[in-house]
Amino acid sequence: MAEFRNRLLRPLPPDSPWIEELEGEKRDLATKFPDVGLARVDNFAKVICVEELTMSKWLRRAQELHDAIRKILLHDWDPIGVQDIIEAQDEYDSYVPTIYGMLIHRKPVNEVADYLYWLESEHMGLLSDRQNLMVIAKKLADLVAWAD
Repeated sequence: MAEFRNRLLRPLPPDSPWIEELEGEKRDLATKFPDVGLARVDNFAKVICVEELTMSKWLRRAQELHDAIRKILLHDWDPIGVQDIIEAQDEYDSYVPTIYGMLIHRKPVNEVADYLYWLESEHMGLLSDRQNLMVIAKKLADLVAWAD
């Protein structure tokens, strides 16, 4: 929990969604958001900044997923054979956002394989092996389960 930082925020209005009244006492929000790490609410709403924590958590996961996709494209897919060329380590980076979008929207593995096939055959003009692309697409899809 080292990444969590306590912050003293300005007082919240009584109708704030972060403060719920239960029988005259402020509810411990940690019971409502156990994975976020909230401190007990007092009249100055000393909480761990929920938006910051949630955003940094998701940004970190997104970056990790982008990095993992990039690695698979470079080391497992690599249709033009550039994985050992230092200057070409970013060769497939422009495909990462599209694949990332497909994965987080839980597109079927065959759609990811179809995209890789299109990249190889249409975009790059290379011969493509659909069976190999299904293996790579499955490896990419498995990343989403890891990132959850």
